Formats: sequence, C-alpha cells, structure tokens
Amino acid sequence: MNLKFSNSRTRKQGWALLIVLSLAATGLLLMASVVSWSNQNSAVVARNNETFATAYAAEAATEKILSQVIQDDQDYGEGLVFSKTSTYSSMLPTATDNSYWTNYQFSGGTSNNTIVVTRVISNSSLALGTPYSGLTAIGATYEIIANAQNLHSEFGIVSTVGQKIILSQIPLFQFAIFYNDFMEFDPGANMNVIGLVHGNTNMQIGPGTGVTLSFSNNVSYTGTLTTGSNIYNSGNTGTGTLNFSITPTAGAVPLNLPVGTNVSGTNTAGVSAILQVPPSGESPTSTIGTNRLFNQADIIVLVSNGNKFTVTSGVDIDGQATVVPTNQWSLFLGTNGTFYNGREGLSVNPITLNVGALRQWSSTNTAMRTALSSAPSRSSSTADVQSVFLADMRTGITNLEPGIVLSNGAALPSNGLSIVSPDPVYVVGNWNVTTNVNSSGVPINLTTNSYSVTNTLPSAIYTDAITILSTAWTPLNSSNSISSRVATSDTVNAAILTGNVPSTTSNYSGGVENFLRLLEDWSGVNLYYNGSMVEMFASQIGKAPWPGTGVVYNPPTRDWAFDNNFLNPAQLPPLTPKVIYLQRASWTTLPPYTTQF
Repeated sequence: MNLKFSNSRTRKQGWALLIVLSLAATGLLLMASVVSWSNQNSAVVARNNETFATAYAAEAATEKILSQVIQDDQDYGEGLVFSKTSTYSSMLPTATDNSYWTNYQFSGGTSNNTIVVTRVISNSSLALGTPYSGLTAIGATYEIIANAQNLHSEFGIVSTVGQKIILSQIPLFQFAIFYNDFMEFDPGANMNVIGLVHGNTNMQIGPGTGVTLSFSNNVSYTGTLTTGSNIYNSGNTGTGTLNFSITPTAGAVPLNLPVGTNVSGTNTAGVSAILQVPPSGESPTSTIGTNRLFNQADIIVLVSNGNKFTVTSGVDIDGQATVVPTNQWSLFLGTNGTFYNGREGLSVNPITLNVGALRQWSSTNTAMRTALSSAPSRSSSTADVQSVFLADMRTGITNLEPGIVLSNGAALPSNGLSIVSPDPVYVVGNWNVTTNVNSSGVPINLTTNSYSVTNTLPSAIYTDAITILSTAWTPLNSSNSISSRVATSDTVNAAILTGNVPSTTSNYSGGVENFLRLLEDWSGVNLYYNGSMVEMFASQIGKAPWPGTGVVYNPPTRDWAFDNNFLNPAQLPPLTPKVIYLQRASWTTLPPYTTQF
C-alpha cells in the first residue's frame, strides 16, 4: 500500500499569499477611497473658496455704487440719487480700480455689465432710534443687487449680494440745538436745555462756578466731548455742576445739509450756500440750485445801488414773472433807520421789513395772491406769503454793514412766515406771539413772557447772524453808552439757522448761551425764546468776535425752550431744511440672478 503525505508548509504558504492579496486589495480600496475623498474634499474647498471670492466681488460691486450714492445723497439729496439710478447701474469695478477685476463678469439679473439699483419705497415716514429717538424722518429705500462670476474659474459659480439702504432726511428744526461746527457751552448762569442736542464735530461743556447746566434729552456728537474749563474762555473755570439725563452718544453719524460741498467745519462758503443769491447762469433745477432757499421763497426782494428795490414772486411760484409794483411793496419795505452796531463797530444801512404791514398786504393784494394760489401745492386758502428772501446787493458802500431789520412781527401772516437773508438780521420787539389781530390789524392777546407756543405760527429766520433788539430799542441811542440802551422784556418764537464767530486762541465765540446776539443792557430783564437753534457756518458778514459783557450788552435772564410744535411735521416752519441720515437696512446673499429682495 502506497501512502502519500501532503506538504503542510506549501498549504500554509498558499493561505498566506491569499491573505496578503486580500489585505493588499483592501488597502488599495482604502487608498482609492481616501484619494477619492481627498479629491472630493479639495473640490468642495475649491468650490467654497470660489463661492466666497465671487461673493466678495459682488459685495465690492455694491459697495462701489453705495459709496457714490452716499456722496450724492450727502451733497445734493435723494432727488439726485433717484435721477442717477441708471448711471449707478453701470458703475462696475474695472481695471481702472484694480487689474484684479478683469477676471470678473458683473451683472444685474441676466443683464451683463449692469447692476440692479432700484428705489423700492419713497417718502416713507420713519421713527428714528437712538441717538435721535423722538425724531421723525422722511426716507426712501433703495436696493443694490450685484451678481459676480469669475471668467477664469473651474466652476463658473455666480454669487449674488444685495444691500438695502434707507436715505433719510431729518427736518433740522426737530433739534433743540444743532451745531455744524464746534459747540461750546460755558454759561455763567443756570441753564436747562430741553430737547435733542447734536454736535456735528466736537463739543466742549463747562458751566461756571456755582452754575448748574442740565440736559433733559440726549446729547450726541460726532467728534469728541470735553468737560470743564475751556481753553478759549479764560473767564470761566468750568467747575459748575453738569447734569446729563442720558449718557451722551459719542461717534454719531455726521448730519449734513445737501448743499453740494458738505465738509463740516472746513467749507464755510459751501455750507452757507443755501442763503446766497445764485450766481448768474445757475439753473434752479440744478443739484445746487434746488437746495438754495432763494429758489424756494414766495417773494424775492433785492436792493441795488440807489436803494432800488426789485420785488418779485419766487422762482418756484411762477419763475419770478410776477413783479410787485412800488406802490405795493413800499407799504412794507424801506431803507430808513440807520443805526450803530457796537459789536461790529460799524453802522448798519438796513433794509426794513414791517411784518404787520406785510401781513395786511398779503391778505388783500391781488397780484401775489393770484400767483401763489396758482402755484403747485398751493391754493386760495394758503395764498398768504409764507417766505421772503431779502438781499442787499448794493456795492461800493464803505464803513456801513448791510442788515435786515424785522419789526412789528408780533402777528405773522396766516400760515406763518420764514425770512431768508445772506445778510445779518435784527429782530425788533416781540416776534410771533399771537395769532389774533383786531379789525385795524393790530395784534391782540399777546402771549409774551411765556414758554407757551399755543398761539404761534410756524416761523424761521435764516441769516448770516441774528441779533435780538427789545421793544425799547431806539436807533438814535445806538451809539450811546450802554446806559442809554436799556432793554425791556421780549419774546421771540422762531427757529433760527445762522452762523457764529468761531473761537480762536485770542477770542471766545460766546458759546451757545450767546447764540442770540444782543446790543442792549438786559440786566435783570427776561428774554423768552421758543424755537430751535441751528449753527451751520462761520458768519460771513457779522464777523466781529464776541465782545464780552458790560459795554456792548449785558445778558438777560434767558428763558429759552425748544418749540415742541416742530416735532409735528405739519407745524414745521416754511423752507425747513433737512439733514441727511443714511441707514443700512440689510445685507444678504441671494440666489443667483435675483433682481429684488
């Protein structure tokens, strides 16, 4: 019998080979999976990177347009922005900005080389939050939507970014105190400020020894706030008591008038442009022209050499086509009453406006009433004059300063009155203290010496400089000693937009407490003021520095308050300017080729 024995070593080697091959195959499978995963992960990372890069490119496209929209809005207002939507749509990032942008194609929806810029809401009323809580703005909402695609990428991803912005306009006279330039509070007597206060640059606050200065509402400022002594006012140590009911808001957004050149504190001529007579050839519908108060007033009064008056209807009424004849304007206009301004050290050669006579003429004349009632948004019920622009165009006069004297203004025309002048304005006696007159046109039921504004009408004065003269003022005594210029109690109810004389190392501006200039001895006499105090530029004509007290004037007891009527848009003064406030409502990524939120 033959026996065969198997070789167990050979069998073991075979099994080992199978195991090795199995492990090798598994390893290869694992390696392939890892490589596949790595490739897929790299693709995902690359895809994500491209998505982010194109989203950033789309955002850059919206930001380029947004920067121009902001500039146009700040300089000229939302009207210009709306007129330029098609222009903005073609403002793409280009090689001129950076060669990087040659890699990208931009589009709005499916339209290449354009971006979606749309006004989706116009003239909506907006309640503002901190730091302007309590104010109401008028806003227009815009959407800016951009698609971006890298033309040289692996995936050709299209990313879409949209921004929604609100271009708001805040009526300027909703602030109790608004300073476009350096604001200083250094009162020597107790002072309580009611209403919002805003400084467009820096603020300095330092009540005098034993003096309490209180702010009942929010104080906001764009630059810096310092308290205590003022380097410009050596007579005030700033050691008094300072009370804020709310912690002041630092870093507030600057609020600018849309006048074409809006560099706060550095371009006085630009900011005061709203008061000036337009240069020859400037269109009233141009971006600057639409913001000039000259082009918005009901009546335009210009006085040239030889005391020649030209009195016409306003540009917005009928293009100045209505000319008021001499026998009518002479009832309320004149050039008599030259007086001495001790602060300026000059005599004033004034244009005088008798407001009471203007009121009576306005309510009965046929020429202007016909023109006014025919104007857009006006009717026979609103045909009384509401705004007058006055400018002294006389040249070659030396040692005399121009000025506008407003008298007999206790009762205004039926719908209120605003006065505009590039010259200094002098208000003589009570202003806007009653809505009642008797059968002879004499004001009755005067609400004087009071914070009450129940019997007032919307009123504002826009001027290079504002001086208040009491009912006791006599031009003949104007150059005499202060003992001959003793004031009596007076009340002025009006918003005031004006300039000041900035502080220097040798002169103090007088501070907010001297916003209203004076030329009389007001010692122990009350001066009541209800309104809104707005400083917008360095005065161009009334440039003499604050004179201190004791010679030119002595200060009154200041009973000043914000006119809460101005918080109602229907009761704002005629021609109220609006400052620009931009809000970013939202930023978001959108599905590709989206054309609206």
